[in-house]
Amino acid sequence: MNIDRRPCKYCGSEIPASASICPVCKYHQASWRNTIIFLAGLTGFIAILGSALTFIVDRSVVLYKNIVWKDEVNLLYLRTGLFPKFAVTLSNGGDGPIFLADITIYWREHNVQYNMNRALLPNEVTSIGDGNLDTLSQKYDYYVSSTDGVPTDEVVKNSDLAEESEIDSACFLRSFFNENNSDVERMNTHFRLYNNIIVSEPAVAYLSYYSLHARQKIKQHFPLMSTFIRLADARCANIPWDSKGAIDLGPPSAHRWRPKIGTSAPH
Repeated sequence: MNIDRRPCKYCGSEIPASASICPVCKYHQASWRNTIIFLAGLTGFIAILGSALTFIVDRSVVLYKNIVWKDEVNLLYLRTGLFPKFAVTLSNGGDGPIFLADITIYWREHNVQYNMNRALLPNEVTSIGDGNLDTLSQKYDYYVSSTDGVPTDEVVKNSDLAEESEIDSACFLRSFFNENNSDVERMNTHFRLYNNIIVSEPAVAYLSYYSLHARQKIKQHFPLMSTFIRLADARCANIPWDSKGAIDLGPPSAHRWRPKIGTSAPH
């Protein structure tokens, strides 16, 4: 054997005695150098694998959110007075913040819009509008009630959602409530003493809000009920409101009260 040559420790090929790397297998003849190279390669592989896993997890979270994410608003309370007075309580039942824009109420061929312009965080509850709707009577008997709860054609024809300046144009003012409203439930408890229930007809509210997650405007609809308030005006005294002849609970004309902005209603 040539003393100037020796076998490679790894592949057995003859290499120069002074060679530190085998030209055939490319291994270092000093084993610690190969260990360092191996560990460096392993570290790089682990780093790449970790980055890949992080990316996969991050994308998976985003995908999961896109699949299960929801934007949802709950209507807890709604009541309207003389336009533009209203009171509404809403909660954010969704997964992210939203911006409440407006709520539009539709009934028959009419509609009216109320602006809110309020940000709402997840699980947050907010009340918007007038806490005390003193433009409408708080005395139950001002609301029209009857034995069947159905408005007559005369009531519908002579009703309006009026402003103070238009109050003489109608005999019955419309007041909207959300379904299962506690105020309506209390009024019906009172009216049942006379075998009556509050007169109402269906309406619907469309709530518009912006989702920061979806980056778009979303509309949700909620069923409402439109009730009627009798005005104290002699020209309205003979308009029937019950097709089945309900007991007259006492016309508001007897009290000579009419709703005015800034004036408290009688109790």
